Amino acid sequence: MSRRPTNRSARLKTNRSRRRLRRRLSGGLLLVAALALAGGLAAVLTPKPQVAVADESSSALLRTGKQLFDTSCVTCHGANLQGVPGRGPSLIGVGEAAVYFQVSTGRMPAVRGEAQAPRKDPIFDEAQIEALGAYVQANGGGPTLVREPDGSLAQKSLRGKDLGRGGDLFRLNCASCHNFTGKGGALSSGKYAPDLGRPTSSKSLPRCCPGRRTCRSSPTGSCRSTRRKTSSPTSRPSPKSASPAATVWAASVLPRGHGDVDHRDGRRHRRSTVDWGAIMTDIGDQARTDADRHQEPDEAALAAMSREELVALGGRLDGVETVYKQPRWPVQGTRAEKRAERQVALWLLAGGFFGLALLLVFLFWPWEYKPKEASGSFLYSLTTPLYGLTFGLSIMSIAVGAVLFQKKFIPEEISIQERHDNRSPKSTARRWRPT
Repeated sequence: MSRRPTNRSARLKTNRSRRRLRRRLSGGLLLVAALALAGGLAAVLTPKPQVAVADESSSALLRTGKQLFDTSCVTCHGANLQGVPGRGPSLIGVGEAAVYFQVSTGRMPAVRGEAQAPRKDPIFDEAQIEALGAYVQANGGGPTLVREPDGSLAQKSLRGKDLGRGGDLFRLNCASCHNFTGKGGALSSGKYAPDLGRPTSSKSLPRCCPGRRTCRSSPTGSCRSTRRKTSSPTSRPSPKSASPAATVWAASVLPRGHGDVDHRDGRRHRRSTVDWGAIMTDIGDQARTDADRHQEPDEAALAAMSREELVALGGRLDGVETVYKQPRWPVQGTRAEKRAERQVALWLLAGGFFGLALLLVFLFWPWEYKPKEASGSFLYSLTTPLYGLTFGLSIMSIAVGAVLFQKKFIPEEISIQERHDNRSPKSTARRWRPT
């Protein structure tokens, strides 16, 4: 049977040991709770892997695309689409839409490395371009081609009628390189912005492009010309024909020839004049009236709306329109997506590992003061640096994982807010009257 200490020093030593134990246990519990919270957030935010299952036709298409890629593209873009320094960029994330544009216009495969590949006749037919795009899409992901319900490539359906909205989008996204007339010009590093007007030769157009009278992908070998009719340079679209939610290609406001001819160097040259009514139209005058802009639904309509509809309504009332929203990985289960998942998971696991190391150092590392001459002074001198090192590495790893998750998995979104520098309309102006 042990005797209970009776002197005061023994009691103080016992109380000090108990307080030290309680302090260590409380700190350890707080660290365990923090690590458990971080692990739970990582488990909730990390997307579940999805595996795409391809049928036999898709497998044959991918095999054909891989053969074409290995023979025509692998030298510059690498075996895994990662790109080759000094030769070609990475194709991860470009999608089949970029492949179709580059290959169908003859820019790719490039004959030699240049600052910008010129446009020329394509060397692949439609089936080969589709196979090559499917291979890049399956292994790198990215934007896909827009197709009609019957499976054909969408063209006419992408041309809207809201010229004012097209002019606004053109000035916002395209005019900085192609200038406001669409005639293009020189850029930095030897690049140039091409002319967006109608080409003079139909051979420079891709297959099935509007303005070309022959269509090689058609079963009959021909298709009707779809050249647009010219309009007056002073024409102005009617406000009644504008649609607030129309998604319009900038082609709606590109320069079009109107028969104006000059005679430089002794020859007749047709000028391409600008449709000023389409380009310089104020979107606020065409899109909707002030009453439509500020009309709010009643309580019953708000209760029946979904979350997405409420978000769209709030953006519309604030003058904000989402013109682009697309997931980072339109095709689920690609190798590039799995690599991105592994990167995010690796950083989050590293954060948990360093947090666990901090907990172990805090609980078991010798922390009591030791003079320099005493035994164990070196281990004591490492206590504070280890606290800082493990804590900093844990926070840094979790932060890097969160940033990678946002960049690689949060959908990309582009919104446009309509603003003006003039006075507000009378219907929305707040009037103050003295009381």
